[in-house]
Amino acid sequence: FRILRDGRKQLRIQAEAVYWGRLAGYELGQPLFHLKVWSGRNRLSRVALLSRNVIPVDVAQLQDADYVAVYEEMGRRRSPVSIVAYTSALEAFLRAVQSWFPADRPHPVPRLAGIITQSEAMSAELRAAVAGRLGRMPYARYGLEELGIVAQQVPGSADRYLVNSASHFVEILDLDHDVPAEPGETGRIVVTDLINSAQPMIRYDTGDLGSFAVDSEGSPDSTWLQTVSGRRLDQLYDAQDRPLSLLLMNKIWWQFPEIRQHQVVQRGRGDYLIRLNVDESFTRGADFLAAFTLLMGEGSRCELEYTNEALVLSSGKRKSAVSHYRPVAPAAPTQPSREPSRDHAVA
Repeated sequence: FRILRDGRKQLRIQAEAVYWGRLAGYELGQPLFHLKVWSGRNRLSRVALLSRNVIPVDVAQLQDADYVAVYEEMGRRRSPVSIVAYTSALEAFLRAVQSWFPADRPHPVPRLAGIITQSEAMSAELRAAVAGRLGRMPYARYGLEELGIVAQQVPGSADRYLVNSASHFVEILDLDHDVPAEPGETGRIVVTDLINSAQPMIRYDTGDLGSFAVDSEGSPDSTWLQTVSGRRLDQLYDAQDRPLSLLLMNKIWWQFPEIRQHQVVQRGRGDYLIRLNVDESFTRGADFLAAFTLLMGEGSRCELEYTNEALVLSSGKRKSAVSHYRPVAPAAPTQPSREPSRDHAVA
């Protein structure tokens, strides 16, 4: 999938990366450790890396020892550093640091100015754990390669995302019909780009799910996204066909630190396969199944499968949910019948 961008849009994306980075603590020119998959398609030249002070960290095949080496390199820097990372990479980084450096063991502690996650939703549990161990609150960013930054968490926003309304008009539409979702309900994130004139993106269905915040009067506040919960194709449903936020699953994962990676596959209504990549000390499979079944509801069927495979895509992003099931869509909302006026007849 390719789109055209004019020069104004391209410069806008670069300027907004600096602006939104500053809101998260990053200052232009600081050493920036960028944890993602670096390939021939997105690799920067040596001159570009030096001029931007970017330290690329390819997470495609990193093990705990590699993350620890990155952490120690950060600690050796004399100036403050910032991190931009896939959410799953930041979680793996944190787990490695917790495992190798107990809180009471002396080790070089990095001076972190800012931490930004991208590409995957960040749970409140992970956010609190990162802030507690690394001493800096991470902020999640929601953006798309074809559009740029759409929204980001900022200081004082809690878990909400401030919408980049200077560049985008964002709507939350019903999951099955092109009408606004109910206030506070999860729906499809649809974005209109206000800047790019080379190829206008008008009411572009991103394929992601989210919800607007709701004000004190119960009306949706379109300046804030309350949730950004992942791809629509990865949507999971409980045994009663109610949609589940993938972030809800973190209430389980964090109870079992032996789990390195996880993936939930929904095979049918209330029918789930859970793939776990665990270390050898994991003996609580029955406890995990009980907690997961309780979350999915009465009548759910859950099966465990253990694997040594990395449960990620070729991009390096974690594939934490796979859905082969979708409930029957409800009927479209009825609209009052209206005759078009003679002056504005519909062709």
